[in-house]
Amino acid sequence: MNPAKRTIEELLADDSFCNYCFQTNEEDILFWETYLELYPEEKTGILAAKSIVLGLRTAIGQQESGKRLFIKPLLRMAALLLIALGVYYTYEWIKPAKKLPGFTQQSTESGVSNFIVYTTAPGERKKIRLPDSSTVELNVASRLQLTKDFNKTNRDLYLEGEALFDVSHNEELPFIVQTPGYEVRVLGTLFNVKAYPGESISETSLIRGKVKLFKPDGGHLTLLPLQKVVFENKSTRVMNQVADSLPAPGIQHIMPITKNPEGAISEISWTVNTLRFENESLSDIRGKLERWYNIHIEWNDSIIGSYRFTGTFQNEPIEKVLEALQFSYPFNYSINQDKVILSK
Repeated sequence: MNPAKRTIEELLADDSFCNYCFQTNEEDILFWETYLELYPEEKTGILAAKSIVLGLRTAIGQQESGKRLFIKPLLRMAALLLIALGVYYTYEWIKPAKKLPGFTQQSTESGVSNFIVYTTAPGERKKIRLPDSSTVELNVASRLQLTKDFNKTNRDLYLEGEALFDVSHNEELPFIVQTPGYEVRVLGTLFNVKAYPGESISETSLIRGKVKLFKPDGGHLTLLPLQKVVFENKSTRVMNQVADSLPAPGIQHIMPITKNPEGAISEISWTVNTLRFENESLSDIRGKLERWYNIHIEWNDSIIGSYRFTGTFQNEPIEKVLEALQFSYPFNYSINQDKVILSK
C-alpha cells in the first residue's frame, strides 16, 4: 500500500498532476506513469481525477494548458462535490501507459514485471522524479534500477554509471543506492555517485546532509557535507585512513570536494553540461570523453595515455576539446565518424 495515497481532491489541486493530464511536462508525465506502475491499486482514483480534469477543460472550451489556473477552482469544487455525494468511479485501461525513451522493464520467469529501469545512452542525460518525490539526474551511459516495492517497503536502487540524487526525507525508509562495489545509505540529502563499470575508481560526493557508506566486507564510514570518498576498484589497499570509524578496504581517500574560482562544485559540473578534469591522465579521462561525446578513442603510442590535462569545457564539440588539449602536448588527431585516433 502506498503510505502517501492521494485523494481526488489532492490530485485535482496538484499542478504536476494537471500537467500529466494535459501532457504538457515530460518530467511530470514520467512521474505519474511511474507512480501508476508502482501503485496500480490507485488506478481507479487517478483515472477518475484525470477524467474530471479533462472533462472540465472540454466543458469550458479550454485549449491552452497555459490557462489551466482558470479552471483550478472548478477542479477543487468538483472534488468536494464528488466527496460529498460519495460518487464512485470505475475505469479500465484502454491502452498501456506511454513509455518514454530510456524507460524499460524487466520481467521474472512468470512474465510479471518486477523492475523499473532508467537508462541513458552515451551523450544523453536525463532528469527523473521518483515516486517518493526524490529527484535523480542521470549522467551519460548510466543505468538506474528500482523495484515496484520502491517507496512501499524500501527505497533501494541499483546504479551503474553516475547520478546526482536529491533525496526527500523519510526516517522509516532509508534511501539506499547500491553500486557494484559499495552502497550509500541516507535519510534525506544531496549527493553524487559515480560508479562506472570497468573504471579504476568510484566516488561519492556529499553536497548536503549526511551519508554512510558500506562495503561488502562490513567496513563503513560516514561522510560530512562537502566531503567525497574515492574507492580504488582494483585494489583493497587503504591509502589514507581518515574517518571516525574503521574504513573499508578499497578506500583511496576522503577529501574535500573541489570548487572552481566561481564557487561551483566540480564533482557535479556535468549537471550543467560542463566537462571538467584536473591534472588527469588521458588514460583516466578517455572513458569520460567517450561517454560524453559517444565516440571511441585510440592512440598509437602508449606515452600519449600518460599525458596529463586540466581543462573546463561547456557545450564544446570534441574537435574544440582536442584542439585545446594540443596546447599542453603536441599530438595529432583524426576523426572518422565516431572513431578518434591520436598520434605523436
